[in-house]
Amino acid sequence: MDLATGRGLNDAFAAQVLAEGVAKHGEIVAQLARAALSSAAVQRAASRPHWRETYVGNVIGERVLEGFIDLIYRDDGLVIVDYKTDTVPAVALDQRVAFYRPQLAAYAATLQAATQEPVTRCILLFLSPGGAVERTVEGIEEAAALVRDTVGAE
Repeated sequence: MDLATGRGLNDAFAAQVLAEGVAKHGEIVAQLARAALSSAAVQRAASRPHWRETYVGNVIGERVLEGFIDLIYRDDGLVIVDYKTDTVPAVALDQRVAFYRPQLAAYAATLQAATQEPVTRCILLFLSPGGAVERTVEGIEEAAALVRDTVGAE
């Protein structure tokens, strides 16, 4: 689908809900996808070089670190966007960001190692039928370095 216009959204989500076996939840999936598309982070990505559902993997020390990143775009470095569908009350968002920080740090460490480019931001996009709430994961460079040191030392 086109990130800027949403063209192709209906076909993409229809195919995906069938593939995932959640066709009965198709309307909610469409609402979440629309929330993502209308977010500032996705709209910014749409106007820059970007990659979706990107596999990343690298050997750090004697371990393989790998995952799929929802969205990467080039800005003042590489930016990682991770979609979350948790139902999180506003007062608990900071705790959820802290909970997901190691995951985003692992993505950043792996992407930096694979591309030799800096990851300057990691954004969590909490999606709901009513829209998206965007949170930047602070201290991602330090967290990625900790991942590299921890995984590489084991």
